[in-house]
Amino acid sequence: KSYPTWVERKYDGIRLMLHKSTDARGSVLCAAYTRGRRDWMELVLGLRQTIELFGARSVIVDGELYGLVADHEGVVRPATVYEVYGRLQGEARRPINLKYAAFDVVYLNGHDLTSLPLTVRRQYLQALLAPLTGLPLPVPLEMAEGQLAESKDDVNRLYHHFRAQGYEGIITKALDGPYLLATRDPAWRKRKPEETPDLVLHAGVLADTTKDRAGVVGSAGLGLRRANGA
Repeated sequence: KSYPTWVERKYDGIRLMLHKSTDARGSVLCAAYTRGRRDWMELVLGLRQTIELFGARSVIVDGELYGLVADHEGVVRPATVYEVYGRLQGEARRPINLKYAAFDVVYLNGHDLTSLPLTVRRQYLQALLAPLTGLPLPVPLEMAEGQLAESKDDVNRLYHHFRAQGYEGIITKALDGPYLLATRDPAWRKRKPEETPDLVLHAGVLADTTKDRAGVVGSAGLGLRRANGA
């Protein structure tokens, strides 16, 4: 409803906040927290070395861990979040190249940046990532791709552009908006396609975690037929 607005590519990946902290003796601590505040650092090989290369003593970066994978025809496409999970668990059927798309920075060298507008935070983020651009990092870093939209037509154009690249959709963000902690920002509006495939239920597992859930289906296996009949 308000223009101009920032339109960003929506990645189908895992939201991770990267933390780096350096003490007076130069010892560095790193972490990669999920929304549930779990540290996934050890699950993503090479991510610690990548974070250590940030040109800041202390920093918190928000972004998405996503992947690229070749399909059956050899065409590279964005991996689904389930394929990324499989890669981290060592269960990927095909090689998946992991990348990290940074879209915000909320803390830098002792300064809380959350009250600053998005435009200023992105300037700090760009300055932080610029020295790492093009380096052979264990987990490559990049700025989340996006563009300024002056109208609804621009939003539609960018949506179809990112969908044509195989990504999930877009997120629009207010240029002057702060970063909200511990809550979903109502100014961040997602747009992705509605898909309603026909699925077949072929397995079910009963829940046995508690007495009151006895006999209730806890998880189910679903089947989806591909366009080629597989």
